[in-house]
Amino acid sequence: MVASTCSNNDPLNPYNKGFSDQCTWYAWERRHQVGQDLPSAGWGDAKNWTGNAIVAGYPTGVTPRVGAVLVCQPGACGGAYSFGHVAYVEQVVSPTSITISEENWAAPCVIDVRALDVGAGMTFIYNLSDPPPIKLDHLVYLPSVSTALAP
Repeated sequence: MVASTCSNNDPLNPYNKGFSDQCTWYAWERRHQVGQDLPSAGWGDAKNWTGNAIVAGYPTGVTPRVGAVLVCQPGACGGAYSFGHVAYVEQVVSPTSITISEENWAAPCVIDVRALDVGAGMTFIYNLSDPPPIKLDHLVYLPSVSTALAP
């Protein structure tokens, strides 16, 4: 466990009013700390973040990236409850294993860091400047042309 944060009142964080001990507060704040701001209007419960990010123009996907917000639907990530859960991806260990930082998982007002296997019910919100992830099911195979075309 890293720190307690319930006393932080960042005036830019839309989750300050009654949510400073929640995962949504921390995920927004962590992105702000590293210069990857999310919108100043909140996206509601964690389970709604992916849909709201898409509406706001943020790229999303299922491939983990450092700096992305992990969105866990209810029941995913080892026990996200009915509101879902969000966290910040600190490290990508492999395509199926990540290290996240989060708040309100271990206890209210506590930031912790843990390893997590990527699985069902998880999506990632990337930075606005990131290219969208490559979707292998949409690639088109173009064989190389081995002969020159005559004019």
